[in-house]
Amino acid sequence: MFIIKSRNDMCYDTYMDGTVKNKKAISCMDAALNYLAVRNRSVFEMRSYLNRKEYPDEEIDKVVSYLLDISYLNDFEFAKDFTRSKLQLKHYSKKQISYQLNKYRIDKEITEAVLSDVDEEVDFQNALRIAEKKTAHCGSGNNEGYRAKIGQYLFNKGFSYAVIRRVLDCILNEEEEGR
Repeated sequence: MFIIKSRNDMCYDTYMDGTVKNKKAISCMDAALNYLAVRNRSVFEMRSYLNRKEYPDEEIDKVVSYLLDISYLNDFEFAKDFTRSKLQLKHYSKKQISYQLNKYRIDKEITEAVLSDVDEEVDFQNALRIAEKKTAHCGSGNNEGYRAKIGQYLFNKGFSYAVIRRVLDCILNEEEEGR
């Protein structure tokens, strides 16, 4: 991740060479760089942001193209960072991450490539954490209603049936051992 703070940086000099040095061009680049200073962004996210700021489409195209050329915008890196963050901090399922990346208009190929690196065990561990947290709120029980409630909750979070079964078996075995 690159953080740029001032117009004295190489990015401005390179970008402004060969272009008309007008206030709109500088302002558009300023807005884009400030938006990138917080975290990686997808190309769609950057275009949407600059559109909301009401910059001309031609200027948005120039800025986005330039940021892609110098690798400040990169959908693959964005998808990797997003996936890592959601798996570690939010305990999302692979399906939920795929859905979220689709909202950011990340190509299916990139999404599949990033998610192919995610181990099935990570999905299981995330589901287990979520189920244990839910169990703490719902109470425990070894009946079908309890199993169905936890299972449905995990299903709504995007976990596969195989993962849900493993989690339920694990939780119920722990409860039986605890008695």
